[in-house]
Amino acid sequence: MIIIDTNIISTFCRIDQLPILFQLFPQDKFGITPAVYDELMEAIPLGFSFLEQAKSSIESGDLQIIPLQPEEIQSKQNLPRSFGPGDLESVIICQHRSYVLLTNDKRLRNFCKDEGITFYDLPMLLRALWENGVYPKQKVRQFISEIEAKENMVIKKKEEIFQD
Repeated sequence: MIIIDTNIISTFCRIDQLPILFQLFPQDKFGITPAVYDELMEAIPLGFSFLEQAKSSIESGDLQIIPLQPEEIQSKQNLPRSFGPGDLESVIICQHRSYVLLTNDKRLRNFCKDEGITFYDLPMLLRALWENGVYPKQKVRQFISEIEAKENMVIKKKEEIFQD
């Protein structure tokens, strides 16, 4: 199971490409936590209509809502207070169930590294798209340009994404 956090869902929805994550990991199931679901659903009426793609993926079953178990809820108190609700739930589920996390949040990436949680960040996902033959390098470059323009961000170390 792969758990996706809000920022990765938002990024791929913004460029209308959430399904490429499913193509990248065709053998896996995808989930989000209830807190991530709440964040997404609260954002749609605030003008973030591109997140409707996530709602459609939930309705179609491509994306499942994965609730925490009672024993997992108790571990919230052992995590950094700086994590938001979606971050907390995502990390807890991945930590307790050995799931993979898709995140581009620097704090979460560092926590995952320290705790031995398998994760993929945005550059890793973009690299995997061409390495695994899902899209050619040129198409991945287009995705990067779209992400940078629509998310108003700069993806650092682009050369590493395309190194052979």
